[in-house]
Amino acid sequence: MSQPGNSAKDLSKLTEKRLALEGLIKITASIQTQQESLLELSVIAKPSQEFPAKLVTHIKVLSEKIGDLPVTELIQRLEAIEKVMAKGLAAILKLAEIDANALRSEQIASISIDDFVGAINNFKRRTQTAVALRYLLIGRGVAIAPFSLVVPQEAITGHIESLKVKEKSCVKQIRKEIVEIIKDSQQMLTYEGLADSMKAEIVNVNQAMRVNLEHLDSGGNIKDIPNVFETIVLESPLTESITIEEPSQQEELGSESTECDATEKESVIKNTPQTTQNKSESFWTLFKKWLSSPWSVSWRSLKNDEKKNN
Repeated sequence: MSQPGNSAKDLSKLTEKRLALEGLIKITASIQTQQESLLELSVIAKPSQEFPAKLVTHIKVLSEKIGDLPVTELIQRLEAIEKVMAKGLAAILKLAEIDANALRSEQIASISIDDFVGAINNFKRRTQTAVALRYLLIGRGVAIAPFSLVVPQEAITGHIESLKVKEKSCVKQIRKEIVEIIKDSQQMLTYEGLADSMKAEIVNVNQAMRVNLEHLDSGGNIKDIPNVFETIVLESPLTESITIEEPSQQEELGSESTECDATEKESVIKNTPQTTQNKSESFWTLFKKWLSSPWSVSWRSLKNDEKKNN
């Protein structure tokens, strides 16, 4: 049995594992969100313009806010939001190629988990709004051309399938790490001389992870995992309370504006040592620049500027 002197060190390790797990769950939830947004994109790009029932739920919310607007204004909003979507689609698709473990361990320079989550959530809000606007317009008898993709429809389908595989792998890793935290916390509860407050927190972690495990094993959605962002502060001089920020709400539903304040999309560039200037590093540096640019700036224009400067 471990001595009481080891408890602070083990507690610090347990906290690190829990925070790493939270990071992976955020990434995995965003991978699922990206699948949903690409599916919505695929739907509005089809000539049929027929929307599955599960994609129409959001429309009720939008209808309450802008359903009474004139057709001309609805069209203007749709054109504005889809123009932004088209400008950033290539960069968003590139996110599908990110290695989740490399992102979590901060091995990718110039992009953080919050960058990843924020970019995908913003794109999701746009595709969701575009679906709703198109549905409203078609309901009023307006004929609308399909969304013009800059890549083949098959490429979108391929990305969706690839993301499904990645999500499945991530969920498997999440389950493995939850089990490890349960075992570690259970072992720590056998330590002699634990302060009551520390013991209570370890019990909280153990119980929370057991609930998470039951959720996954019963087929629960990764987005609905019960205790992922619950604040559990473990009392130890070797640990710090770390706050994980939720993605900022940068757009109101149906907003007329197509630009975001750059400060809302800005985050800290990771100080990762760069040994070589390869194409991947160049891409992520450019991607970071795109994230902190107004939405009126297209991905293609940034790439062209980069070529001119080199």
